[in-house]
Amino acid sequence: LQIERKVESPPDELKNLLKAARCSRRRRAWSCEHDPPAKCDDPFMTVSTPGLVCAHHHLYSALARGMPAPPRTPGGFQEILELVWWRLDLALDLETIEWSAKLGALEALERGTTAIIDHHESPNAIEGSLSVIADACQEVGVRISCAYRSGLRRATD
Repeated sequence: LQIERKVESPPDELKNLLKAARCSRRRRAWSCEHDPPAKCDDPFMTVSTPGLVCAHHHLYSALARGMPAPPRTPGGFQEILELVWWRLDLALDLETIEWSAKLGALEALERGTTAIIDHHESPNAIEGSLSVIADACQEVGVRISCAYRSGLRRATD
């Protein structure tokens, strides 16, 4: 996997996306730390609930859409890991980790999720990666608990 250019930061566009997510017509969610909305001024709102919790996420997977296809069709779960996910997490740097966390958190918030438990791995950007994810989620307005996966999946690395 090769990333050819860095994404330019669109702060105004991101703010508009965040505002739209918080005012989503599909579902309104509120953090348990706050009271529910007193009234609904949106005639299209169909449900109002306390925020949902996503108990298992990989926020960096938000980048998988639009990825080039693997060099061959994976023949099983191990090959899916090797040809797709491990290639992606090897390509991550702190900037792409930040933007993937913002995108994943934003998409979760749009669907009523206000808390995420994230399982992260970025072998080439370990130092500070969990802080970057936490800060990105805080900016979006989603609570996060994240952990870094460590293991011996690549004996030659």
